[in-house]
Parts: sequence; structure tokens; C-alpha cells
Amino acid sequence: MDITRALCLTPACLRLASDFASNLSPNHAQLDACTDFEEIVCGGWKQSHDLRPDQGQVSRFSVVSDAGDDTLRAILEGPYPGESSHSHFLPRSLDATAVSIDQANFEDMQRAYNACMDVTAISNLGAKPIVDLLDHLSETFASHNLSDSFAYLGQLGISPIVIVHVDSDPKDPDVQIVHISPSTGIGLGSKDYYKKASLLAEYQHTMAHVLKTIHPMNMSSGDWAEEAVTVVQLETRIANVTPDLVDLRDVEHSIDRMTVQEASRMIPQLSVDRTISSLAPANHATADVIVQFPTFLRDVSAILSETPLETLQVYLLWKVIQAFENYIIAPEALKPYQRLKNKLRGREPDSAAERWRRCLSQVDGDLGWILSRFFIDNTFSARDRNLGNQIIANIRNVYFDKFSAVAWMEKVVKKAAAEKVREMEQKIGYPSEAPNITDPVSLRDYYADITISDSYFVNMIAVVKWGVKQRWLQLSKPTDRKRWAMTASTVNAYYDLGLNEIVFPAGIMQPPIFHGDLPSYVNYGGFGAIAGHEISHGFDVHGRMFDSRGRNLDWWTNATSEEYNRRAGCFVDQYSNFTVPVGKNKTAHINGKQTQGENIADAAGLDAAFAAWQRVRNGQQDLDLPGLNNFSHEQLFFVAFGNLWCMKATPGSLQNQVLTGVHSPGSVRIKGTLMNSRQFRDAFSCPTRDPTCELW
Repeated sequence: MDITRALCLTPACLRLASDFASNLSPNHAQLDACTDFEEIVCGGWKQSHDLRPDQGQVSRFSVVSDAGDDTLRAILEGPYPGESSHSHFLPRSLDATAVSIDQANFEDMQRAYNACMDVTAISNLGAKPIVDLLDHLSETFASHNLSDSFAYLGQLGISPIVIVHVDSDPKDPDVQIVHISPSTGIGLGSKDYYKKASLLAEYQHTMAHVLKTIHPMNMSSGDWAEEAVTVVQLETRIANVTPDLVDLRDVEHSIDRMTVQEASRMIPQLSVDRTISSLAPANHATADVIVQFPTFLRDVSAILSETPLETLQVYLLWKVIQAFENYIIAPEALKPYQRLKNKLRGREPDSAAERWRRCLSQVDGDLGWILSRFFIDNTFSARDRNLGNQIIANIRNVYFDKFSAVAWMEKVVKKAAAEKVREMEQKIGYPSEAPNITDPVSLRDYYADITISDSYFVNMIAVVKWGVKQRWLQLSKPTDRKRWAMTASTVNAYYDLGLNEIVFPAGIMQPPIFHGDLPSYVNYGGFGAIAGHEISHGFDVHGRMFDSRGRNLDWWTNATSEEYNRRAGCFVDQYSNFTVPVGKNKTAHINGKQTQGENIADAAGLDAAFAAWQRVRNGQQDLDLPGLNNFSHEQLFFVAFGNLWCMKATPGSLQNQVLTGVHSPGSVRIKGTLMNSRQFRDAFSCPTRDPTCELW
């Protein structure tokens, strides 16, 4: 190895070099990268990172998120930032009126945070805020049917049994239409949990305790215990007919277009026509709806027809408690339920997130664009945005060449695939429209219909109702392609198949994933792999069924589709053979079908990021990271990738992820993705160079 290569000595490089070195396994030199790469790059990281009591997992992403949370906390607990050393400090570009509005926005955000932090006031209220909601719901029972009840719950954003919501039309994504689909909010989170008798018994006991403690009805403990049994039996029956997660993610699977009246007749007990009319804009006449899994509606209707009305009413009361229990402080009533939730998520039984973390998350969910405005002012620059855009553009160019060179894709399919990449909308950092978060007036107008008070629960309900109203108002408008589904501080990214867009918030474009002063092999191995992953979602088993405008159209020839399915099936078989520890001497297999889309995106995205980096490096000289010159730049590219997925988890958390998640656990993402990387095997001179599975 040439030890005379120039070193990168910027602060960002020095921090990252120290980070990478400390993350290495203490005995990494004795390990084989071809078989133990996860241990090599993450062994030291796992030793130095402990889980907080409220965590079932800690990961590289959660550590980056924690750093961002520290920044956000300082913003929320500090004064309005009238001065800043940052060259991109926003108020410098505002006139006096705009600064005044900016400060008022800040004060609203801070008032919401302080209301959440006022545990004395929240504790003094106890369960009363939820009891008030239960009283309102109970009043709707007077009609002796559930139509008024479901309409009321819809205004609170609660969707028991089925979700009635507004989204784009799969065949015409610029049009918004009502969708009716199975609810993913089964009481225990996964239908598989309803197969465990001991867990169901604990759930029943917990439900009875919470109901008898919170609900004002004059019923004995024995009555509540009996009601809990019947409610759990109802949930179990609904879970048994709920489609598997694999099928729920399949947008092609069992979707019918029908009139509102036809949908209502399929499940008359829910009165979906009444729910729609109560939520839709007054001037909007809803004609057709999209129904996913009509058979589910029929099956549930049969179950509901056999269920006593009183049981259904108690079930709805329980759904309200589940929806809002996290917003009150009533330990006598809720501790057993919170312990059960922690058990299912692999956390310590009596653990809870620190109050400031919970309140920060609440503000991000309620007034997230105001918080985003102050976050980017501290953490993101025009230089960051430009570099991110360039990395993504370079990776997109790789996809053009990939599709051109793939022998098994027919010409017409190649052309459509290239068009889809070309038309893919690219959003980086933060929105400049809907709202423009650098414009205080735009932010004020966006949240104009929300009044923030000193009451935490009142604020939360106001935001929930506002959010429901805003979503349903979209029915009378064309699809807004400028909106973002994640706030700027979010440490994540996404691909929207209905809009054919990729979105990268500023939160994920932070060290050690991304920084303008880092060598290109780090930025491409980290952020580039994420960017390639999101682009690849446009061509995974779900995204490939949508065209360049986000229309659900089959643009694949039969022969090309057949070969695609054969290659994609390899990933199912490969990942289904991986296991993770879920208990003492107990392992669980990864669901290769459930995680297929993500696993394909990992492999194709990493491959594209590496190819894009190879092109960039030909035109520039990358510097070495100090103390890591025993690794080549090619190898450090993969070290950067491996570091993305360093993770430590409890067995219970891994069990929950296997049952409810679409992503493989971090160790499996590293192992599986690199088994599918020819470039990785070349870089580390592995005996077998061919990938296990390869799509493109």
C-alpha cells in the first residue's frame, strides 16, 4: 500500500477518520471481509453504543437523529435566534416585517413545546381529556348504529377496521380520490401476535384494567373483563382476515374502482358513505372510490354482522384510548398497557422516552415546517444542496447506461425505464413551496388555521383535526406535487411511486453520512448509496408497475417481465435464509418476500452509487483518511456503506421488526447487499466474484 498519499485534514475528515477507526472491531485485522464485514466495520461501534431504556434498537441513523435532536432541543429551549455566526443565517435576508412574523412563528412553536413539557398541568388533568372524547363518542351510540360513531372518529383521524382517506388516483395521479383499504392499525401491531395465547391473555387483562380505570360507565371489573374478552375475540377475527403485509404493499393486488354506494353496500355496518360525506369538502360530490381488497370488506362485514352492537361500541372506545393514551399522564390507568407496548417492541418494561424527546417529536409532527426553518439555518447550506443534487444527478446518469446495457430488457422497456429516470422529480434539503420554509409569511399562512394554546392536549387535537381537514380538502384540487411527506430534520429519505419523486431531507444529509469536506468515496458510499436506493425503488417489485408520471400502468413486455420476476425472486430466496436472534436459543428467518423491495433497492442502489463514484474519481484526486491508509479508497467506499447500517438491538425488537417491518435488520442489510456486490468482492479480493443475486 502506498503510504505517501496525501491526507485529508479538514475537521470533517479528522472526525470521520476517528469515527470509522473506533467503529472497527478490535480484532478486525484477523477477520475476513468477505464473510465478516459487518463485524469488521461495526464491531467496535456495537461495543461503544448502549441502548437507552426506552430503545429497542440503536443504529447509525438513530445516532445521527440524536445529534439532530440536540440541535432541535437547543432551538426549542433557547431564545429567538436574532443573531448567528452562520453565513446562511435567514433573518439577515428578511425585512423588519418578515422578521416580526418569523419571531411570531417561533413563539407559536415554542409555546407548543412548552405546553407539552408542562408535566404538572398534564398530570393534573389525568385521564380527563380522553374521558371527554369517550363521552362524545358514547353520545353517538344513541343512534343504535355506528354511522355517527365512525364519522366522529374520522374527524379525529382514527380509522378502525378500514382506512377511508384521500390519495392520488393510481390511473391518473394528478387527480385526488377517496381510497378505502384495510386498516394497518390492528391492536397488537401484527396479525401474527394474535396467534399467541399467552400474549392475548395479557392483552385482555390489560384492556380490562385500562377500560375500567378510564371509562366513566358504571360497570364492575367483571363486566369489563368480559367485554375485553369479546373485543379481543373481535380483533382476532379481524386480524385473521386482514391481508398479509406483503399483499398490503402490493398496489396491484385486488384494487377495484366503484361508486360510494357500492362500497357502502359491501360493509354497511361502517357507513363509509356517511364518513365520506362528513369529511369531504361541502362543494365536492364524491362519485367513485378506490377499494383495496374488496374481499376484506365482505369478510369483515360478515364478522360485524355476528358481533353484538355493545361489543362494537366498546371496541371503538378502546380504539380512542389506543390513539390518544400517549398524550395524557395517568400512570394508574395506563402503566399496564405501556408495559405491554414496551414488551412487544423489545424495550425495558417501565421505560419511557425523556420528556423533551417526546415533546420535540410532537412539535416536529405538529409544526414541523416552522421547526425545519430553524433546523436548516443551523445545519444546511446552499453548498450542501448543490453537492447533494450533483451526487444524485451522477447516479441517475448511471441508471441511463445500466438500462441501455441490460441484455434481457427489450428495447421498448429500456426506453420507458430511461424516461422514468429522466422524469423523476428530485427534492433536496427542504421545500421551497407548499410551504416555502425560508419565507416566514408562507409558514404563517400554512398554519393559519391552527391556534396554539397552553394546553398540550387541546393543541394536539387541534392539529389532528386540521390535518384531517387539509387532507380531505385535496379532493377538490389537483394533486400538489410540491408537497413533502417528511420534515427537513428527518433522518430518512423516500421514493413516492405515485409521483415518481425522490426526496432527501436535510436531516439525512449530515455527518457522518454526508459532508462537503469529505472525500467523494465517503459521500458516495454513504449518501450516494441512500440516493441510489431511493432511485431503485422506482424499479423494485412495486415501483416498476408505475410509469414516469406515477400512473399505475404495465409498461413491461411479457418476456422482460418474466425475466425480471425470475431475478427478483432470487432476492426472496436469498434473504429468507438469513436469521436473526429473537430470544434465548431462538432465531427467526427474515421474510424475504416482505423485505424484497428494500433488498432490491439496497443492491441496485449500492451498485449505481459505486459506478457513479468511479466516474467522479477519474476527474479528481481524493485524499486519504488519517489512520486508515491500510484501506484502499474502494474499500473505504464500502466501509462508509457498512457504517450506515451498524445496529444494536434487543431480541424482542428484532422479532417485532421481522413481523412488522419491510426492511431487513442492519446486520442482514450489510451481509445480503455485499453478497450481491461484484465491486465489493473485487475490492476485497473475495474468492467468489459473482453476486448471489443481481437485477441489472
